[in-house]
Amino acid sequence: KQTQTKRIVSHVRDSGQEAVLFSFPRYETPLGKAILRHLKREIGVAEAFKRADDRLGFSRLALEDAMVFQSMMVTDKYDAAPDIEAALARGAVVVADRWWQAAYAYGASDGLLPEWLMRAHQRLPQADLNIFLDLSPEEARRRRPQLRDRYETDRDKQRVVREHYRSLWKLSAAVEGASRWVIVDGDASPEDVERSIWTLFRPLWLKG
Repeated sequence: KQTQTKRIVSHVRDSGQEAVLFSFPRYETPLGKAILRHLKREIGVAEAFKRADDRLGFSRLALEDAMVFQSMMVTDKYDAAPDIEAALARGAVVVADRWWQAAYAYGASDGLLPEWLMRAHQRLPQADLNIFLDLSPEEARRRRPQLRDRYETDRDKQRVVREHYRSLWKLSAAVEGASRWVIVDGDASPEDVERSIWTLFRPLWLKG
């Protein structure tokens, strides 16, 4: 995704128009550094992440920890929202290599209620085009053999996250239109993925 978002921004800038790239979480901020520490299991509400609840499949402490982590992630995005809105107001193209949908997919995989996750993000700026690069777990591991955080090291979790992404895109496409919520085959070559994204993005960009 970083490769593709950078290429889109480069195309727009080469045309002479301003393009702004946002990457979340913003690890360079104090909050982003805390988020990274949480991803590395250096901080958290619960130490026993794997303790199971008979009814939910998640311990109460693990769910509370997931809610705290989501609150950190949501705050990071809301903090950036004024910068995004200012860029849009001056006519710039805004590209994010991850937005609220990632928090939804990962939060749902942690046992949080989808309805709560949707409400938590509904006042954020909404994208005109949402692209999910659907990458198989096997190809993801091949492209990034060095696993960096607690989500990437959990293969079963990655499969669950992928299904939450797919269900969100399917539901959103049915409500808002398939032209706004598109799944692209991420297993294809970077060049083929770039062509697919550009085909989706260019008409919307020129129209805007």
